[in-house]
Amino acid sequence: MSMPSLVRASVLVLLMLAVSNHAMAQDAGGGGEGDDSSEGLGDGCPDPEVFTSGKFLKDLCWSCMMPIRIAGASSGKASKLPGDTANGVCVCPSASLMGMPTPGVTYGMWKPTHFVESVRTPGCFPAIGQKTDMGSLAQAGQGRTSDDYGSERAFRSTHLYQFPVGAVLDMATSSACSDSSYDLDLLMMTEIDPTYNNDQLSAVINPESHLFNNQIAIAACMVDAAAASAFRPIREMFWCFGAWGNTYQLTGFSEGQSAVVDASVSSARLIAIQHKRFLMNRTYGNSAVCAAHPEPMYPKQQYRWQVMHPVPQKNDNDWTGSSTLLSREWRHRPITGEDWVQVLFRYEECCVQIP
Repeated sequence: MSMPSLVRASVLVLLMLAVSNHAMAQDAGGGGEGDDSSEGLGDGCPDPEVFTSGKFLKDLCWSCMMPIRIAGASSGKASKLPGDTANGVCVCPSASLMGMPTPGVTYGMWKPTHFVESVRTPGCFPAIGQKTDMGSLAQAGQGRTSDDYGSERAFRSTHLYQFPVGAVLDMATSSACSDSSYDLDLLMMTEIDPTYNNDQLSAVINPESHLFNNQIAIAACMVDAAAASAFRPIREMFWCFGAWGNTYQLTGFSEGQSAVVDASVSSARLIAIQHKRFLMNRTYGNSAVCAAHPEPMYPKQQYRWQVMHPVPQKNDNDWTGSSTLLSREWRHRPITGEDWVQVLFRYEECCVQIP
């Protein structure tokens, strides 16, 4: 990424923010963040028309791409950034100089890279407005079900999509600071994962879960919940999802505190599963400015979450594990708004080489 591209990228983001502010001003006359009315696809599966009507452009939180960080200087609040961002100066191999180490400055920003949907009915894909007959897989778990130990808990299927906003808007940063394509792809659906509805099998695949299945480890998560709500989550406490619950087991079961918490924790667990399987990378920090690399543990400060359905967050997003009381609980709608679609913002840093 060259310095002129960096300037174009920054200007483009500022222009998008201006357009977003104009759209929000128009929405203010109609009530701002109102209900996201949508027709259903049958069997309780909603169709919020995220892509078919262009809502992802209107409802996306464009200001959530801020703050931008260049050469160690940030354009916004430090609480919106990870605590272990890269140094202001970097040295990386240069493709134009046959791999010769070349100095540069770091450039970082939040980018909406994925959609995650959490649904009660297997085969329901509200983000793309489709419902599929899953056959025998539909019996794997639905709404509330019993786990391996006979306890009734909430169960949700989750789906992960690649979000194509970079290609749609032809962003100058879409080819830099990124380790993935920008096609709209369905990357993962938990209906086909045999570990997702089986606690015992998941424990075999993730043996470290036994270390945190005790009252002391669970009680410690209250500290992470307070930190995520007030400032940012504690990255070392990877077994906690703050106020959303525990990371383990990495299944679709949750304690059923509320539909909002169930949707939040199941979505975060899917990202944790992808990291554990080396299917998602670390994209910020000194180790990742030259190239993203695998990170087996969920990097909590790398992600922020924006609700897109049932009621979109147009002006803000949340850290993993932050309290749901003020920003999320009121967005729940019985029957029509119990399946959630969220945009995953990922913080990405790269080295902008000076030559």
